[in-house]
Amino acid sequence: MKRISRISLFIILFCIPFEKIRAQFITDSLSNRLLRQDLPPGERITTMALLAKSKAITDTKNAIRIAENALLLCEQLQQDPSRYKSFVYSTLVYLRYVNNNMDLAQKAADGAIWYAYRTTDRRIKGIAWFRKGWIQDITGEPHEAQATYLQALKFLEGTKAYSYESFVYYYLAGNYGSRNDLPNQKKYAQLCLQTARQSGDADNLVLAYDGMALFYLNVYIHAPL
Repeated sequence: MKRISRISLFIILFCIPFEKIRAQFITDSLSNRLLRQDLPPGERITTMALLAKSKAITDTKNAIRIAENALLLCEQLQQDPSRYKSFVYSTLVYLRYVNNNMDLAQKAADGAIWYAYRTTDRRIKGIAWFRKGWIQDITGEPHEAQATYLQALKFLEGTKAYSYESFVYYYLAGNYGSRNDLPNQKKYAQLCLQTARQSGDADNLVLAYDGMALFYLNVYIHAPL
């Protein structure tokens, strides 16, 4: 047991520096992309939103400022501004939460949904519904969150947005797990892992394996003696 604990500790300590390096690489790449003068307005707004999210933990105030500036840029768009506004508001949901302002996080979620209704982009709709469900989940509305997550999946289906699908499956698995619905927890944890592999994203894979671990823990806890 001690040997296993030491190995686990070594793996954690070994991986942390690389995760920090990876996060900084993403931030630097997005920042460099914004230096391009020929970057189309829509891509600039999307990149700003992604940059804001990458800074959410390390530089929250600046992340919010970047997202708010992205919203201002949306006003200059002639074609489908609602698509970009919804995406930025979806990002702001998480940023406001990290900044401990749940009222503004709720308003951002409502804004994401409002603009999602005004675009035909199913991927953007799915992201907005995912963030709405996430807010419902963390504020003690699991049944409402479940319905919202399922709606998000309907929009995301066929868009190849595997990273977001994986996120939704992860929280759905946790939602069912919290109510000891083991068959559905297993179903969505497995779908989370499947789409995480399709996405190729390290963060998704970490969450997916966490979701599977939580399922097996739940099985162990509720196994008959």
